Amino acid sequence: MKNIGFIGTGNMGGAMINGILKSSDKNVFVYDLNAESAKKFEALGAKVCLDLQALAKNCDAIMLTVKPNIYKNVCAQLQKTGYNKTVITVAPGITVEKMKQMLGDIRIVRTMPNTPALIGKGVFLVAGDPDQNQDVKELLSSCGNVYFLDEKQMDAGVALSGSSPAFVYELINDIADGAVTYGIPKDKALEIAAQTVIGSAMMVLETKLPPVKLIDNVCSPGGTTVEAMNKLSELGFKTAIIEAMKACTDKASSMSKNM
Repeated sequence: MKNIGFIGTGNMGGAMINGILKSSDKNVFVYDLNAESAKKFEALGAKVCLDLQALAKNCDAIMLTVKPNIYKNVCAQLQKTGYNKTVITVAPGITVEKMKQMLGDIRIVRTMPNTPALIGKGVFLVAGDPDQNQDVKELLSSCGNVYFLDEKQMDAGVALSGSSPAFVYELINDIADGAVTYGIPKDKALEIAAQTVIGSAMMVLETKLPPVKLIDNVCSPGGTTVEAMNKLSELGFKTAIIEAMKACTDKASSMSKNM
């Protein structure tokens, strides 16, 4: 994959375009109905296409970085160009089978990114044509970490990494609000809470210890953390997270059926 096309240059598409242009030697082609949105990437080295025909003619792979609700319309237009190479999706719930129904029997790679890709710290879950795995990993690594899943796991993956940043943002905000109650300024509390989450996440990754062991390490017998953890258990913290994951996964599963 040397020539990469993007249909859609919004937040996620823009983040990926920036990452690829900064850290690879790929040629990037962009198309967006909003010509001004596409044009802003010209200064970074992207080539702006005025229509899908031009994009299809030039690209080894095309990434669909548009909203899921317009996939059907965009795929219908792309199919008219006769494009027959590789399409990489960036949307929850839309299966490889559904994409082939819309585009024909071409190579489809299904991905699920998350918003930290905007700062190069994203997680990309990938399923689809295994022959494309190495090329796709090379392409997406410019924006974060890449993990391969079986396609049947992708809807759960939406909850695992695609939507879960919102859970973490909620946690950071709520921890900060708890500190504000006792007089710590909100801006300082938010920074401290966010840094604590970063450090805690790095402990999981670098020590390789199970999170339950790390919890035990923080919980001195009869101490403050034990008291806090008991209250979280009493209020159903774990159940709430698992139920939120289930709701997210079920919604992702239903999206393809409703297209």
